[in-house]
Amino acid sequence: MKIASTKERILQYIEYKHISRPTFLKKTGIKRGFLDADKLNQAVSDDHFAKIIAIFHDLSIEWLLTGDGNMLKSSQQESLSITNTDNVTALISILNDTLKEKDRQIDRLLSIIEKMNK
Repeated sequence: MKIASTKERILQYIEYKHISRPTFLKKTGIKRGFLDADKLNQAVSDDHFAKIIAIFHDLSIEWLLTGDGNMLKSSQQESLSITNTDNVTALISILNDTLKEKDRQIDRLLSIIEKMNK
């Protein structure tokens, strides 16, 4: 079973929203090579996450980071927007915590797989 990378989920989102790659990159200010095929499995930086979430308010952070849940936020969540530096700082903190939890989940799953292969 192949698990989609974060960048593959970004591509899924922009395809769903009918946004071209160049438009996505221009809106977020992210460099052109970010979504190149040979870089799809590379990690996404906190800065890039913050830029993406700041622009695309309907995109679910949980889904983007983990693939769990719905791609789009509920209307209540969508109404919350990033309007100042404090919100961006809080978002980066949340993203860091979510990434750490994702790493813990991956480690746990790898451990289970190793035990199953013995």
